[in-house]
Amino acid sequence: MLKTIQVAMLAAFLLCGSSLTAETTLNPMKSDSNSLQTTKIADRFTPADIAQVHLSGIIGGHVDSAARRLNKGQIERFVKVIEQGGSWSGWNGCYAGWWLEAALNSWKYSQDEKMRSVIAGTVNRLLKAQQPDGYIGDYALECRFYKQDWNNLDMPIGWPPKNMAQFDVWDTYCTVFGLTKYYEVTGDQRALEAARRLADLIVDTFGDGKQDIMKINFDNGHISAAVIQGFGYLYGVTGDRKYLDFCKYIASRYGQKDTVPILLTEVSGTGYPFLDTAPIVKHMEFEYNLTGLCELYRFTGDKKWLITCQNLYDGYYAPLLKSMVFHGFHTAPEGVKVPRTYHGTLECCDLNGIDRWFIEMARLTGETKYLDALEWLLYNVYLPRDLPDGKVSPHGINADKNVAMGISKDVTDDVFHCCWNSVPLGHSYLPAWCYFTTLDGILVNFYEPSTLSTDAGGVKVHLEQKTKYPMDVLVEISVEPEKPADFSLYLRIPGWCETAKVLVNGKAQEGVHPVAGSLARLNRLWTKNDRVSLAMEMPAKVATIKYPGGKNIRTIERGPLILCATEILNPDMNLDSIVAFEETDGTLKGEALDTGGFRATAVVPADGGQARKTVPVILTPYADVSADGGYRVEFAQKNKNAAK
Repeated sequence: MLKTIQVAMLAAFLLCGSSLTAETTLNPMKSDSNSLQTTKIADRFTPADIAQVHLSGIIGGHVDSAARRLNKGQIERFVKVIEQGGSWSGWNGCYAGWWLEAALNSWKYSQDEKMRSVIAGTVNRLLKAQQPDGYIGDYALECRFYKQDWNNLDMPIGWPPKNMAQFDVWDTYCTVFGLTKYYEVTGDQRALEAARRLADLIVDTFGDGKQDIMKINFDNGHISAAVIQGFGYLYGVTGDRKYLDFCKYIASRYGQKDTVPILLTEVSGTGYPFLDTAPIVKHMEFEYNLTGLCELYRFTGDKKWLITCQNLYDGYYAPLLKSMVFHGFHTAPEGVKVPRTYHGTLECCDLNGIDRWFIEMARLTGETKYLDALEWLLYNVYLPRDLPDGKVSPHGINADKNVAMGISKDVTDDVFHCCWNSVPLGHSYLPAWCYFTTLDGILVNFYEPSTLSTDAGGVKVHLEQKTKYPMDVLVEISVEPEKPADFSLYLRIPGWCETAKVLVNGKAQEGVHPVAGSLARLNRLWTKNDRVSLAMEMPAKVATIKYPGGKNIRTIERGPLILCATEILNPDMNLDSIVAFEETDGTLKGEALDTGGFRATAVVPADGGQARKTVPVILTPYADVSADGGYRVEFAQKNKNAAK
């Protein structure tokens, strides 16, 4: 009942002052839950309601930045692109849908009056721009995807492609997703009807006996096939079987000649999940395909969709996580095959797709390794791309030269840049990923100064975190139920954390033994003024990656952060001369700094000969590296800024 009232209030607030006049039927469904359609597989946990979370730490600062980006007025330009039409190429038509999706998240989080008004006005204009055949987009009539002979397209591999019809399909998917999300939040049936008419254009165009959605040699079908995620979402909202069947059609094309190189399997642990001569992988779109497979598993219960994703993660993503931050998808540890990519850089767009897929895998399996991977990418590359001056660093690396570049000088504030738009879209979901709800309680995922107000154990509960994580090891959580309530509080113990200690009101809990890479479960009768303390050991460690050719590369890690040495902090040191660090069993000797860095001791040559000496060195989080100076993040090869 409470949720129904909340949604009703939200809908009324969104519609107030707008030009929407149609009668609105409110939908009591929980936003983003896909709960209208009965699922075969229940999630282990569900992202928190964004409206119930407030963040005030490092992550919260970037969530606030996302809201500022969304309020820059670019939506006016995005909608005009669609209203004017006449385009023949590109993907500018996707941005209105992206903006709408992100803005709905941001509005729920911030309750910003200006954004509420702009959201409603945007939807009005998109509905007005819909063509009689259901099309909403910026392509000229003769260039639209449903006017193409896809089975006979002349599409040689390369950039730019001769025909960009696949981007028209992508644009359509983004608009469908944005309008469907608006319906979920407001219950506005007109938005859902418009989304379905637009989606039906794709269903009527592609499929067995129709056009082939992957008949695009340019990207092996990744971009057009990415609509599998949106159609899974639409099926969850409507329950219309044709959208689920369309997802199955797309998945049935995987692994065939010149298509998305995913080998579907019902066997776990098959290792590298691609063909030996795998076609080009286009990331972001690739991970959207994987999120679609997660939806298929959730709705059908067919394990091959999940097992395929698990094999992809274990055989491809997991081995690359340590080096992906600064080498993208090119350089891999020995024994790990990396498929061809158009460019191996880890773009902001890629991070958006990867993170959302990791969340889906965690929800379906309950395994914290996906949440650990999300945290690794979040602190070391995702958040730092969002620059304080409102620009973004789209790539941040130069993978073609295998040279890590930190925050690259390649920055942009172009509102029609896909990476500039993907940053606020991805960051708008972060409040929902800080906490999750479970069948028996609450899961704390991100350790961030924050609050959560939700229901647990049948009563209202207010949680508050106080911490300086990831700069510090201590997390304090206050639990304030409205009245005594029996529920479980789960704490994610990161995989890097070998030793952790959990106390409730200053006392250890019987049977609670925190283990790295797991959830510590505190099940008890919670009362007002209960306090939970989590202390994690966070030493700086030397990690080793074995690259092809038997070359061992060493990196320095502290908790979820990669550390590096910079010329700015070590002006009198030749960073290339470092041959080792003083350590004990992989743990650096030295002291942690309030900045999240570490003061250690490096071993360097003495007197130009074989003799060695020790010198002090300051290590700083890799995410804080400036493009203005040289640095070392890998300590077995020269690794300095390309512009130096």
